[in-house]
This record gives sequence, C-alpha cells and structure tokens, in this order.
Amino acid sequence: MKAACFGLMRFWGSIGFLSVALGIFYGVNRGLELGVDPMDPFEATHRTTAIVLVVASTVAGLIGLVIGQAIGASIPVRSDKIDAAICCVWHFAANGSILWMATTAACLTFSLGQDGAKALVQAHGPYSFAALVFAIGLPTAVVIGAMHFGLGRFLFRRALEQTAAILPLLLALLAGGAAGLLQSWILKIGLVPGLLTGVMFALMLVPVSSGMLMSDLQRSSESRKT
Repeated sequence: MKAACFGLMRFWGSIGFLSVALGIFYGVNRGLELGVDPMDPFEATHRTTAIVLVVASTVAGLIGLVIGQAIGASIPVRSDKIDAAICCVWHFAANGSILWMATTAACLTFSLGQDGAKALVQAHGPYSFAALVFAIGLPTAVVIGAMHFGLGRFLFRRALEQTAAILPLLLALLAGGAAGLLQSWILKIGLVPGLLTGVMFALMLVPVSSGMLMSDLQRSSESRKT
C-alpha cells in the first residue's frame, strides 16, 4: 500500500461494482425473462422478484468492488502530484455525476412540477434523458475539478489561501451555471431550472469533493510514510 493511490482504488472499485452488479441484474433479468422493469423495478407486479434480484446483484457487486479496489491498489503511483491529481479528478467526477443528476431532478421537479418533470423525461426517453444529463454533468465536474486542483496549487504557492478558497468556488458557479443553461437549451425548457441546477451543483460539489480529497490525500501521505 506504500505507493497505492486511493483515487485509483475507488475508480477500479466502482468499475468492478457497476460491471458485476449491472451485468448480473440485466443478464439474469433477460436470461430468465423475469420481466423486471429497470426503470421501475419495484412495481407491484414483480416486487418480490425485483427485491431478490436487486439484493443478489448488490451482493455480487460488492465482491466486484473488492476485486476492483485490489486492482487499483496494485497500480503504484509514487508521485505525490500525480496522486493528488488522480484523486482530485476522481472525487469531482464521481461526486459531480451524482450531484448533477440529483440537482437536475430536484430543480426540474421544483420548476415544472412532478407531472411536468415526468412528462419531460418521457418525451426524451428515460435512457436518452439520463445519458444527456450525464454527458453534461460529468465533463462539467471534471473541468471544475481541474480548475480547483490547478488554481488551488497556483494560489497556495503564493500564500493566497483566502483567494484559493473563494476563487475556485466562483469559477465553479460560472461553469455550473453555463452547463445548466446549456442543458436547458438542449431540453428546450426555461432558463430557471438550468440556473438553479448549476448553482446548487457548484455549491455542493466544491465543499463535498474538497473535503473528501483532503481526507484521501492525508491518508495517502500517512500510508507512504509507513
């Protein structure tokens, strides 16, 4: 574990979990023709079957998680800068993907109402809608993470700690707002849901990811000393 990178461990662990869990869920569901709807697995018709399938897929996914983390731990990263960069990209990308989906759903429901938000998703198709939102949120999160990492290191080297804490958040608000407006334009809805999504996204992403990043870097530094 001396040269292990926690960012790589989390990355490969996530790949292991998702690939195994989703592979078993879809494979068993289609292979045995269980009829469980992936978009609404716990509908009354197949509720018991869905619960068993989801639990089994999750347990298998956890095994994939452990294997994936072991793969990530076996890849040595001896440079502190590279380790920090990988961890930064991972935390912002992973947290950003989830937060963008969540804030998009919340802001669409707030602005359009529950029925309006459902109608919008159905109009684009659930899978196409999810892919579109993911395709906007992930690059936005990575860009914000890169700015946070590069700008933070630049400012801290010049002892501008207060600026290093505020400026990345302001840039994140700008990036999030721009991405939200782009999403609103593509979905052909008003500007308010997009702006709300971008602002909420940035306000949550930066402190959450920064805290996780600092925790990982501290653990990595301690593990390298032992």
